[in-house]
Amino acid sequence: LQAEFCIKLISCLKEHGLNVVAETNGQVLNEAMIALLDGMIVDVKNQTGEDVLSVYGAFLALTQRHKKSVRLTNVLVPEVNDSPAHLAVLKELSNRFSLPVKFLPFKKLCEEKYEKLSLSFPYACYREATVEDIKRAEAFIK
Repeated sequence: LQAEFCIKLISCLKEHGLNVVAETNGQVLNEAMIALLDGMIVDVKNQTGEDVLSVYGAFLALTQRHKKSVRLTNVLVPEVNDSPAHLAVLKELSNRFSLPVKFLPFKKLCEEKYEKLSLSFPYACYREATVEDIKRAEAFIK
């Protein structure tokens, strides 16, 4: 929604000799912006099925055409997106585009904010990810 502003900002930062890496969900296929960036961190959300492969695949193909550095990340939520089916999608993206995946452990850091706002925390019933969960996911990807 703010691509024009982002392009101007990236250009300004580059004029001052700064490298610019954007963190994204991989849903915006703005070739002009991608061409300006030095790299991207692409957070893959609760991945399932072919839609994920095609949506992220289009974005990742574009980053490769522009020879951009990319790292995939995924917040690992036990019992939500750590099943073999979910991890297989990440493995496919990683293999197809020769990209590393960094797993980030799910933590309930914002639970208190939900409580203060009198809102129900949608992930209250899920446990936080452990080092063992992360290692298991990493082993699956390799």
